[in-house]
Amino acid sequence: MHPMISRAVGAVCVSFALLAGACGATQTRADASSEVVRGSGAILTVEGLGCPMCAESITALLSDVEGVASSKVNLENGTVDVAFKPGAAVPEASLARAVTDGGFTFRGLRAKE
Repeated sequence: MHPMISRAVGAVCVSFALLAGACGATQTRADASSEVVRGSGAILTVEGLGCPMCAESITALLSDVEGVASSKVNLENGTVDVAFKPGAAVPEASLARAVTDGGFTFRGLRAKE
């Protein structure tokens, strides 16, 4: 392969790797407690939410958690507002797992009343 072509291919590969790693690819697992969250929902703090596709991904993952009615992502401040179904008690670990399974970093949550 010609040296110029080889360098160009290498630059494209590095650029792609950096781009792919910039959006939700932190995949660091934060410890979640064994607590059960009750009430109307929770505000999750999540790192790695960088684009609308990230928001769609985490919304889909959280919708699979039993007791979750809906979620709304705020990309600006890295939070996810999760609404629970009436009377639901949702394990914090289940919410954290949904976040980390998507390649994001779960930093904690605050229960809503």
